[in-house]
Amino acid sequence: MTALQAGSVVTERLKADAEAVWRAGLSAVSPRDMVFNVCRREGDVLTIHSPDHEPVEASFDLKYNVKVVAFGKAVLGMVNAIEDLLGDHIVAGIASVPVGYTATASSPAHPIVEIREGAKDNMPDKAAVETAELVLKLCSEATKDDIVLFLVSGGGSALLPLPDGDITLDDKVRTIKELANHGATIHELNTVRQHISRVKGGKLANIALPAKVVTLAISDVIGDSLELIASGPTVPCSTTPANALAIIKRFGMSDIIPKPVMAHLTTGQSNLEKAHAVPNSGVLIGTNAIALQAAERKAIAMGYSVLNLGAEMDGDARELGKLLAAKAQSYGCLEGRHCILCGGETTVTVLGDGIGGRNQELAVAFGMQVEGKDGIVILSAGTDGQDGPTPAAGGFGHGQLVAKAKGKQLDPTAILERNDSYSMLAAIGEDFKTGLTGTNVMDIQVVLVDIAAPRQGHEEEPAPLQKAPIIIKVVPPDKPLPRDPRVWLTMPLSEKTKREAELVVASKGADVPHASFRVLKTPGREAYCRAARLFDSKSWWSLHRDELIEKLTALATFGGAWAKGVITSFPSPFPLGDELMFHAEEWGWYAKN
Repeated sequence: MTALQAGSVVTERLKADAEAVWRAGLSAVSPRDMVFNVCRREGDVLTIHSPDHEPVEASFDLKYNVKVVAFGKAVLGMVNAIEDLLGDHIVAGIASVPVGYTATASSPAHPIVEIREGAKDNMPDKAAVETAELVLKLCSEATKDDIVLFLVSGGGSALLPLPDGDITLDDKVRTIKELANHGATIHELNTVRQHISRVKGGKLANIALPAKVVTLAISDVIGDSLELIASGPTVPCSTTPANALAIIKRFGMSDIIPKPVMAHLTTGQSNLEKAHAVPNSGVLIGTNAIALQAAERKAIAMGYSVLNLGAEMDGDARELGKLLAAKAQSYGCLEGRHCILCGGETTVTVLGDGIGGRNQELAVAFGMQVEGKDGIVILSAGTDGQDGPTPAAGGFGHGQLVAKAKGKQLDPTAILERNDSYSMLAAIGEDFKTGLTGTNVMDIQVVLVDIAAPRQGHEEEPAPLQKAPIIIKVVPPDKPLPRDPRVWLTMPLSEKTKREAELVVASKGADVPHASFRVLKTPGREAYCRAARLFDSKSWWSLHRDELIEKLTALATFGGAWAKGVITSFPSPFPLGDELMFHAEEWGWYAKN
């Protein structure tokens, strides 16, 4: 067997393992199971708990008075569960689901809740608008004796479109497309959506008053904010039209966005007064973190050591692919089988006219970084089963990917420039198809590393890391990064300061580009930086903090060298001007391939 054939055998085995791990995560976020996990019925009383069954969130008397309103990619299973649980206490209901979802339903036709399809290719359309009008009518007819049960999940923004004021559906679609193509995050998109809609940003719940209102939500947004899931139609809105305008201006799109949208945001009133008083019991029943925990258990059972980077990966898809590839290669000097897990939702800046999605771009970028290396595989895929406007959920990346593409006369670099990742992956059999899954908790990345005989590292010592400590200095986040050989930590001065920051890494030489990461500090466990902006994919930090937030253990890599040490005098909170010293206690070189 040739080395190439042996590499292919290892790759195929790792791909199968990666799929098994990924599917274990998917199985853990079944919408039907998640509803039954929080809802209990005893006689004619419905009790809704938090997912960990700690205090009861709400109890409702059932008197044939329940109206169900559902919208999103994961709500079909939620509706099935609620119908089984409440039966004929449900007197009316409407569910807005994506085109093609009813064909995937395993349960019989719904006797009460009307299922309506719309938003083909995840874009608002006439069918979705018609359903939204019916939802509006149902909510407006609710009385004080009614219970309006909202079932909400990702994809709900496109499935409940009702443009406000003089804004047309075409105006709204163009606005969201332009922002998405320029790399806007889901948080930014949904903030804009809230302020150009008649129902989003808490307005729909207000329309349902004086009924009792309760929301069960499955999160598809980083941070799991109920306000942002499906643009928060049933949750008080904390932003204003000015925030939406600021997002548009930040992308330099004031002259691109349709004039009715700009005029509406410029003259619009804040949603704060309209939505702040919504009496709403909202319960988050499903998240990406739940899926990652299940995937972690599966990987461990399969014999892999697991590093779970968490459910908050965002930023540019290609750059995250490069970052994960760099981390995977750092395992090259370690024996055993290793798994890196993470989740979230990245973005793609669309400059070409190809067909692809964020997960497939990530997989291609990963494969380019590990070109020619055996024993390293990634599977990146969306839990909803649809990655962009393609039939694939995502794709695989590995060391043979580039060679396979070139064998089909395809240039991966040109493919990414055209945003044509699906065309390439489908042509070489590296796309990953699941069909519509009926759930949606963002994306899951599974990286597996199994290098049977790791090479030895360099013989020479990494003298630059052995000597002078690296300095970290806290500076205001709006200040420019100084061009000097330091590591800079910028902290947002807010309530989130104790748990979230941005770490900007400048390598040892002043002429080396810097990399910016957002750092999540979870007390008592290891947490890794995730790329916010990435200019030097060779820089990676992992952080460990104790519960008292008194010290920071860091692992840094620069151009193949690594150093592990302790950052001392780590203040809490983080006053400006403090310098934190990183002392390298261990160092070495990663193996060359």
